[in-house]
Amino acid sequence: MTGKLVSGLAAVVLAAAALSGCTLDRMVTGCTPPPNEQALLDDLAREPVLAVAPEGAKRPHEPERHVACHRLPNDAASSTEVFVRYELSRGLSRAEAVTFYEPMILEFGWPKETMRGGEGFMGYCKMVDGRTWHLQIMWVDRAVTILIFLSDPPQDPCL
Repeated sequence: MTGKLVSGLAAVVLAAAALSGCTLDRMVTGCTPPPNEQALLDDLAREPVLAVAPEGAKRPHEPERHVACHRLPNDAASSTEVFVRYELSRGLSRAEAVTFYEPMILEFGWPKETMRGGEGFMGYCKMVDGRTWHLQIMWVDRAVTILIFLSDPPQDPCL
């Protein structure tokens, strides 16, 4: 679970770097992006959970896509991922987030929560065409971030 949480946090670092205008053009040695990465990004971006937000939430930007193998500020490698951030009118408790998101997540084909990371985190994973897809919902203060990323190598069963 720690590796997945670190990858999710790395995505947030990558997003902050992108929003600040930083470019991360250094490739990580030995890292290989998945074949057909752009098609995979399209598949990730079509996940309906990315469009789900509590009533009154505002999405300041379209979902962002990031390719794998770019060096992040913490020297980790980026992953193939899509994420979106919503601004909320008020904060969410864990109980509110689970009550709101989990029924839809299950309806969209994700299994019950597979990673429990504390008050501001829900994590799920599923196998799609031999690849492990991870879904993380993270909330803090009056914002929620929904992140979907691929793990490499694939993990079956999801851990």
